[in-house]
Amino acid sequence: MCRGGSKPVVAKPAALKLKPSQVTLELTMLRQKAEFGSPERMKQCAVNGKHGGVAGTTDPSWKNCPSWSLPEGITCGPTAKLPYITVDLLKEMLLDTVTAFFLYGGAPRSYCGVKLLASTSGKFAGEETALYDTPNYGTRSTEKGLVIKGRATRARYVRLYVGGNKDVRDTFGAAHVTEIDVTAADPDDVSC
Repeated sequence: MCRGGSKPVVAKPAALKLKPSQVTLELTMLRQKAEFGSPERMKQCAVNGKHGGVAGTTDPSWKNCPSWSLPEGITCGPTAKLPYITVDLLKEMLLDTVTAFFLYGGAPRSYCGVKLLASTSGKFAGEETALYDTPNYGTRSTEKGLVIKGRATRARYVRLYVGGNKDVRDTFGAAHVTEIDVTAADPDDVSC
């Protein structure tokens, strides 16, 4: 409590400046062919603030972003083992929004199995909070990304799962995350 009995106020949320060292990628399905970036370049691309990822253009920069090849026959149901990207916020924060950017452009694309989890421990073994979960192809990729409300959830780690994409022509066994942005408030930054 503050003097006079008023409640302390937490500072307003702000965009976090994330670094590649804060990013962890699921590696078993990560595309590691010569035409794609190394895991280290993919981590850098995921937090560089450029929100890239326009398919069908002469700009192939999205190939430096996290991209996974999904095994034949993988499903997007709730028990599917899907690739993910985890971001360590370095301390517990109060999440305002998490914005995920996916490859977009060309024919409209939808991604399956998109799920965002928040955790204070980073274990993701049942203690996490689900902030977004769609097991089917319900997540459309757009230039503005997918904005997920954090609901002031206390978390140090956020993990984004994403399955393959499809467009109006076909289904592809690839998942692409071209950027992940986090806006949060520091729960220790309070004023009276």
